Amino acid sequence: GINAEYGANQELIALGAANVVSSFFKAYPSTGSLSRTSESYFTAVKTPMAAIFLGIVLGAVLLFVTPAFEYTPQACLGAVVISSALYMIDYEEIKFLWKLGDLIDSGQVIFVFIVTLLLGPEFGVGSAILISLLVLIYRTSQPPFVRMGRLPKTLVYKDCSRFPEVELPKEILVLRFDSRLFFGNVLWFSEWLYKFEQQFVANGNHLQAIVIDFSGVNSLDSTAVHTMTECITNYKTRNISFVLSSTKGAVRDTMEVSGLAEMIGYDNFFLTTHDAVLYLEDWLKNRVVEVKVEKTASNESDSPDQVQGQMWSRIRTNVGNLFRFGRS
Repeated sequence: GINAEYGANQELIALGAANVVSSFFKAYPSTGSLSRTSESYFTAVKTPMAAIFLGIVLGAVLLFVTPAFEYTPQACLGAVVISSALYMIDYEEIKFLWKLGDLIDSGQVIFVFIVTLLLGPEFGVGSAILISLLVLIYRTSQPPFVRMGRLPKTLVYKDCSRFPEVELPKEILVLRFDSRLFFGNVLWFSEWLYKFEQQFVANGNHLQAIVIDFSGVNSLDSTAVHTMTECITNYKTRNISFVLSSTKGAVRDTMEVSGLAEMIGYDNFFLTTHDAVLYLEDWLKNRVVEVKVEKTASNESDSPDQVQGQMWSRIRTNVGNLFRFGRS
């Protein structure tokens, strides 16, 4: 029935087994008929018995009625096939893709349809596979990489291009990368990281720290590790703090094994973006009011380092234990 669930490979397995057996008896190779599939679908065929009855009818036609079709124009026979195949064209899906504004998918459907119509199904299937691979490469090599800000009166950080009302830190660049980081998009990652930095400085800000939300990153490969190592080394030489938030367990495992986690610093991994920004804001303020901290420490028994440590511990979300226990 229409709502029944079928295995995608069942028909191929059945046809393959039938052809293997029939090859020992010099039988004609069997295959599926697109037009008959369409007719069976729209006539509400329920069981495989329909194919048996269809075979009996076709056999009778071939034996007794073939002379009647001798002078039938091929265009008429082709019209029969086309009329049944028309039901298999999903016009609503094309309209839906166009309505979504997905020009890539809708253009892909139209292109493959035209190729199939002009050159045949073999070229249509080949072009569909090729264009699907090209689209996949394009989308994975240029994933979303956005700047974020905090929504007013919340602890939530969102894309500033979609939420213009967000509050942007003056000395902290907050970003989010939404894809696995691998050799196919590391160049995109490093280029846009540089562009964000240039835009940040061009707006009159003094860059002191960078926070990257890694919640959308599922894995890292060796090329990504090397690229991040180069970026972090560059930021360290310029005295710019590099902090990660919402890093997944599998990504942290890769970072720890490769030594990248130690290079970043276990104290520079935070559970949420807000925790990271809050810690960095306090750290920046601490650099400015260090003299006041020393005066406060002089009136108490604690040393300046102890006072600073107590202040930071109230807002820092240190996830060093998460590395050791391997939690996600």
